[in-house]
Amino acid sequence: MNVVSLASPRLQELYAWLEVDFHPLQLCSRVHVIVEELLADDGSPLQQYVPALQDVTLVRLIRQVSQVYQTIQIERLLELARFASAFHLERLLVDCVRHNDMQVRDTNLDRTWLICVYSRVAVLMNLST
Repeated sequence: MNVVSLASPRLQELYAWLEVDFHPLQLCSRVHVIVEELLADDGSPLQQYVPALQDVTLVRLIRQVSQVYQTIQIERLLELARFASAFHLERLLVDCVRHNDMQVRDTNLDRTWLICVYSRVAVLMNLST
């Protein structure tokens, strides 16, 4: 039996956006709509999963971006990640490094910039701000 077919149509769309479709420029916007719906429904037992859903979406975003771009600035990545702050996104990138999902290397002697490589994408982060 397919568990996804038992879910509501909206959650089936969410599954398709995260696991089937490939739209890195629209991914977070699409998921954000469902997150807002979950948060608006006060009695929903799914509200407890919103932070984890957002983190999964951000990791999926990085994976999809890595298939399109070779380098991307953190500012552009933040534009795509509608619901993430700069601190949260950087923390998520560091967690990915900690779990060996990503490599980090220092690019300047003054440690102003780091490149975080996930598959083939380099995310440029200014550490002085």
